[in-house]
Amino acid sequence: EGGGGGGGAKSKALAKASAMVMEEMSLMLLSDALKHPVKGGTVPTNAKALPHVDDDCMATARSLVAAELARVNEEGASGGIQPSDYAEMLQEADRGLVYVPEARAHKPASQLKPAEKLASVRHEFEVAMAHLSRDRKRVTKAEAKIQKLTAGYARRADTLAKEGLGMLEEADATVVEQSTYALMLEYEATSLPG
Repeated sequence: EGGGGGGGAKSKALAKASAMVMEEMSLMLLSDALKHPVKGGTVPTNAKALPHVDDDCMATARSLVAAELARVNEEGASGGIQPSDYAEMLQEADRGLVYVPEARAHKPASQLKPAEKLASVRHEFEVAMAHLSRDRKRVTKAEAKIQKLTAGYARRADTLAKEGLGMLEEADATVVEQSTYALMLEYEATSLPG
């Protein structure tokens, strides 16, 4: 779709392209799940392996993608496609698929039942808490290690600080003694007959 149409046509074209990319991504993920099964995972019954793509077809696809990218960059430079359009579509795509733990699969968010939505959010929360717990343990361990490694330096710093304070107090006492001696010397010099 060219840059001359209205914002609605552009947004429809972007939505259509996004849907096509999501569909293709889903097919590739299912194919990969068949070709490279994960231990303990299940593959949906509707999964089909995609046919092998030869190097000539890949070269053609790369050139088409490069041409499309050049066109998108041209339109972006001329104000046709704004970064906000990309951000909006990325957010839409991110909201589009949701991991459902019971099915062990990603499903379109629009097709989820309320219980599946709740299970998905609960799963995300549990994953986040597990990461947080793991990171907390790692940080605690690192802090303990750093404390052990720097304990000698901390003791030495305390010792040097005490020595420094002692030297300052000694210097202050020396200044007081010197000024006292100077006053006494002056007093004696004025009180002695001369």
